Amino acid sequence: MAGRDRKIDPTTKDYVSDEAGGYETVTDARTAIYLAIQGERGRWWGNPTAGSRLWELAGGKSLDRITSVEIADALRQALQGLVDAERITEPEIVTERDGNRVLFEVVTVDRSNGESIAVSELISAGP
Repeated sequence: MAGRDRKIDPTTKDYVSDEAGGYETVTDARTAIYLAIQGERGRWWGNPTAGSRLWELAGGKSLDRITSVEIADALRQALQGLVDAERITEPEIVTERDGNRVLFEVVTVDRSNGESIAVSELISAGP
């Protein structure tokens, strides 16, 4: 079932203006995926299961002690609500250790339009 979300610019991490005093909206799952992964799990009063534990993993352990399995589990957990709501398909998650970093890629299909979504397109390394 499609939702209606405000569009987020992954570079600025802000909602996109519609130039008429409001914000652009989208019916695809991109904003929901972005918020699920970037949001801090347990920090939103409206839904304590929303968001991911990625911030917790990075803040609570030395980066060289975070495992690929922990990252994959946190990503899967963050997206499960969107899977349950039938907004996206079960995500394919690939993780790889590169020194002190764990690199990951998540790919899923948006059920509203059948498009494949790569999370790397949504999460920018920008400011």
